[in-house]
Amino acid sequence: LSKSIHVINSNMRNPPPKASWMISPLTSPYSLISTPCRRAHIALLGMISDEPTIFRDGTFKGVSISNVIDTYQSFHEKLIPNTADLIISVTHQSMARDQELAQHIAATAGNG
Repeated sequence: LSKSIHVINSNMRNPPPKASWMISPLTSPYSLISTPCRRAHIALLGMISDEPTIFRDGTFKGVSISNVIDTYQSFHEKLIPNTADLIISVTHQSMARDQELAQHIAATAGNG
Protein backbone atom coordinates (compact mmCIF):
# COMPACT_ATOMS: atom_id res chain seq x y z
CA LEU A 1 0.00 0.00 0.00
CA SER A 2 1.16 3.46 -0.82
CA LYS A 3 1.39 6.08 1.89
CA SER A 4 -0.15 8.81 -0.23
CA ILE A 5 -3.55 10.23 0.62
CA HIS A 6 -6.40 9.99 -1.85
CA VAL A 7 -9.59 12.01 -1.52
CA ILE A 8 -12.29 10.15 -3.41
CA ASN A 9 -15.33 12.06 -4.55
CA SER A 10 -17.48 9.99 -6.90
CA ASN A 11 -20.85 11.74 -6.99
CA MET A 12 -20.00 15.46 -6.74
CA ARG A 13 -18.15 15.99 -10.01
CA ASN A 14 -19.73 19.07 -11.62
CA PRO A 15 -19.21 22.14 -9.45
CA PRO A 16 -20.18 25.64 -10.48
CA PRO A 17 -17.08 27.76 -11.25
CA LYS A 18 -17.05 29.47 -7.84
CA ALA A 19 -16.83 26.08 -6.08
CA SER A 20 -14.45 24.29 -8.45
CA TRP A 21 -11.75 24.33 -5.76
CA MET A 22 -13.84 21.73 -3.87
CA ILE A 23 -13.46 19.11 -6.58
CA SER A 24 -10.47 19.20 -8.87
CA PRO A 25 -7.51 18.75 -8.62
CA LEU A 26 -7.97 17.83 -4.96
CA THR A 27 -10.17 14.82 -5.53
CA SER A 28 -10.46 11.77 -7.79
CA PRO A 29 -13.70 10.10 -8.88
CA TYR A 30 -12.36 6.73 -7.70
CA SER A 31 -9.20 5.09 -6.42
CA LEU A 32 -7.83 1.87 -7.84
CA ILE A 33 -5.92 -0.46 -5.56
CA SER A 34 -4.49 -3.90 -6.20
CA THR A 35 -3.80 -6.90 -4.06
CA PRO A 36 -0.10 -7.50 -3.30
CA CYS A 37 0.07 -10.19 -6.00
CA ARG A 38 -1.62 -7.79 -8.49
CA ARG A 39 -4.22 -10.41 -9.45
CA ALA A 40 -7.21 -8.46 -8.19
CA HIS A 41 -7.94 -4.78 -8.79
CA ILE A 42 -10.41 -3.00 -6.54
CA ALA A 43 -12.04 0.35 -7.30
CA LEU A 44 -13.00 2.43 -4.29
CA LEU A 45 -15.86 4.90 -4.70
CA GLY A 46 -16.54 7.70 -2.24
CA MET A 47 -20.15 8.85 -2.26
CA ILE A 48 -22.00 11.34 -0.14
CA SER A 49 -25.74 11.25 0.39
CA ASP A 50 -28.02 12.90 -2.10
CA GLU A 51 -30.85 12.88 0.46
CA PRO A 52 -32.24 16.43 0.66
CA THR A 53 -32.61 16.46 4.45
CA ILE A 54 -29.06 15.37 5.36
CA PHE A 55 -27.14 18.63 4.90
CA ARG A 56 -28.00 22.26 5.63
CA ASP A 57 -28.61 24.55 2.69
CA GLY A 58 -25.38 25.86 1.27
CA THR A 59 -23.15 23.19 2.80
CA PHE A 60 -21.60 22.37 -0.55
CA LYS A 61 -21.78 25.85 -2.14
CA GLY A 62 -24.10 24.84 -4.98
CA VAL A 63 -22.25 21.68 -6.02
CA SER A 64 -24.83 19.16 -7.20
CA ILE A 65 -24.77 15.71 -5.63
CA SER A 66 -25.63 12.88 -8.02
CA ASN A 67 -27.81 9.95 -7.01
CA VAL A 68 -25.71 7.30 -5.24
CA ILE A 69 -27.23 4.28 -7.03
CA ASP A 70 -26.95 5.93 -10.44
CA THR A 71 -23.35 6.87 -9.70
CA TYR A 72 -22.49 3.33 -8.60
CA GLN A 73 -24.10 1.90 -11.74
CA SER A 74 -22.25 4.33 -13.98
CA PHE A 75 -18.88 3.43 -12.46
CA HIS A 76 -19.76 -0.28 -12.56
CA GLU A 77 -20.39 -0.05 -16.30
CA LYS A 78 -17.21 1.98 -16.82
CA LEU A 79 -14.81 -0.05 -14.65
CA ILE A 80 -15.97 -3.69 -14.60
CA PRO A 81 -14.33 -5.91 -15.91
CA ASN A 82 -11.60 -4.03 -17.81
CA THR A 83 -10.23 -1.78 -15.06
CA ALA A 84 -11.44 -3.36 -11.81
CA ASP A 85 -12.59 -6.76 -10.63
CA LEU A 86 -14.59 -5.38 -7.70
CA ILE A 87 -16.04 -2.07 -6.55
CA ILE A 88 -16.27 -1.07 -2.91
CA SER A 89 -18.50 1.90 -2.15
CA VAL A 90 -17.60 4.02 0.87
CA THR A 91 -20.67 6.09 1.63
CA HIS A 92 -21.83 8.86 3.92
CA GLN A 93 -25.60 8.44 3.89
CA SER A 94 -28.46 6.99 5.94
CA MET A 95 -28.64 3.29 6.72
CA ALA A 96 -31.82 3.02 4.66
CA ARG A 97 -30.03 4.40 1.59
CA ASP A 98 -27.07 2.07 2.23
CA GLN A 99 -29.52 -0.83 2.24
CA GLU A 100 -31.01 0.36 -1.08
CA LEU A 101 -27.52 0.52 -2.58
CA ALA A 102 -26.68 -2.95 -1.27
CA GLN A 103 -29.90 -4.36 -2.75
CA HIS A 104 -29.07 -2.77 -6.10
CA ILE A 105 -25.54 -4.20 -6.04
CA ALA A 106 -26.86 -7.66 -5.12
CA ALA A 107 -29.48 -7.55 -7.87
CA THR A 108 -26.91 -6.66 -10.52
CA ALA A 109 -24.03 -8.80 -9.19
CA GLY A 110 -24.29 -11.45 -11.89
CA ASN A 111 -24.39 -8.89 -14.72
CA GLY A 112 -20.73 -8.05 -15.13
